[in-house]
Amino acid sequence: SLDLYEKFYEAIVGREKSKQEIKKAGERAFVMIKVLNARIGFARKDDKPPERWFEPIEVDGKDQVLMDYYGVPLGKDDVERLLDEYYEERWFDLTTGLPSAAKLADLGLAEFVETLRAKKEDN
Repeated sequence: SLDLYEKFYEAIVGREKSKQEIKKAGERAFVMIKVLNARIGFARKDDKPPERWFEPIEVDGKDQVLMDYYGVPLGKDDVERLLDEYYEERWFDLTTGLPSAAKLADLGLAEFVETLRAKKEDN
């Protein structure tokens, strides 16, 4: 939980950092990974699960398929929809899967807008 991260941070670094600051730092790190990966060509295509996920597997003599939390089977279209929802929630571009200029600015990473703009044009 963020309560523990807050305590760990203070114990390790020796100064306090709020839960919100810790959460923002984690998000900034994740977005930077996306930016760095984009520089070497990663995009939405690389966020998709492998084809194997859509093949049934036998478990205890029964075929099992990819399902959501409620046990509803998921197909490729469902996964694409979920990926869109994930990108929308994170303020990522739906076409490329890369962080939007607004997301970069929100995280204090506006200096990388041009890097991603160039990559979006490549895709």
